[in-house]
Amino acid sequence: MTGTRRAPKGGGSRLISSEHQVNSGNGRREKAIPRGVGKPSRDFDRPPRRSTVMNNGDGQLQGAVKQFETAVSYFQKASYGKAKEILKRLADTAPPEVADRARVHLRLCERRSATAAAPKTAAENYLFGVAELNAGRPELAAGYLEKAHHQEPGREDVCYALAASYALQGNAEGALELLKVAVDIRPQNRFQARQDPDFRSLAGDPRFQELVGLLGPSAARTAP
Repeated sequence: MTGTRRAPKGGGSRLISSEHQVNSGNGRREKAIPRGVGKPSRDFDRPPRRSTVMNNGDGQLQGAVKQFETAVSYFQKASYGKAKEILKRLADTAPPEVADRARVHLRLCERRSATAAAPKTAAENYLFGVAELNAGRPELAAGYLEKAHHQEPGREDVCYALAASYALQGNAEGALELLKVAVDIRPQNRFQARQDPDFRSLAGDPRFQELVGLLGPSAARTAP
């Protein structure tokens, strides 16, 4: 899951739902970005859909998207100074759908530089966790996501993202437990998980196959 676990990630991503917003403070939720299913995915770092581009004017939005992608590249390489320079400009001048994402990444850059306060709410911890997940750092992602899960245990998007971070770290038991919660709350998550590369390590596990609908219950119970 590398763009927004991070989901819409309709079909599966880590895009952010409108019902969860950061109170001045995605991780991974300033002003919310429309969400699809399950966890936010790496779509979080991907440009807005074409329809959005058309509605906002190709030139300005496409230029902002390219700058955002450049900033994300710097962020993933830990070049936070260069990333912050671009993100600050985008946060002030870019169209809303890009500016919102820029602010989230800007806060994370500042957090890395120890100049920003730690996230406090479940929404903030979730957004930060997804950003770390999208950047390929599941261990750091888990820290934020565990806090979000403790604060709001009933959020399926948090459960899904945390399950993904555990799967990427080889914690099959933890991943399966949380993925089951996410699927129970939002059944569409099972279809997303089937295609999600974050769960590749579980592909051969009969419990995972049953959970995502690839194996019947009786087969899963008799599998070795």
